[in-house]
Amino acid sequence: MNLLNTPCVIALSGKENSGKSTALIRLINRFITSEHYDVFSLDYKSHLFNTYPCTVKIAETRTPKKKNGDYSVPSALVYVDFPSGLRCGINTVGDTGEHVRKDLKILDEQAKCDIFITAARSQGVTIEATKDFAKCKDIPLLTLSRTSGYFSDMNIDEFLFDLLSSEKL
Repeated sequence: MNLLNTPCVIALSGKENSGKSTALIRLINRFITSEHYDVFSLDYKSHLFNTYPCTVKIAETRTPKKKNGDYSVPSALVYVDFPSGLRCGINTVGDTGEHVRKDLKILDEQAKCDIFITAARSQGVTIEATKDFAKCKDIPLLTLSRTSGYFSDMNIDEFLFDLLSSEKL
């Protein structure tokens, strides 16, 4: 099976503050700055589904949350159109099961994505929501751990960009 020519879900998993969302923001920025892909941002906060071209890099600067001083990166929900016609959706928010379920549903039903990439915690409701989505869609799930093994010390955004662009999707 050629993973990238088949619908699939890729979960970038890891514990809190391990760099999952930051890595996915960097992946999105790689697509934005490349001349070979069209990137669209999804806006659903107003209860209307809007898309608009994403041409400016997303800030990777971490900002403190108000309550406990933890740091967060900007959230993003985008899709990338590949020359082959495949569409890849990327969700950077993986902190709650509700966010993951809602965002994967939007990428599926509204954006009509074929490949889904999402941040998810290593354990608990977010990775379970991701597994449930893949099972419901009957598509493979590839889980890449941000905190252990091969991907703990490398630029996972570079790996994913090279993987996705190597197949000339």
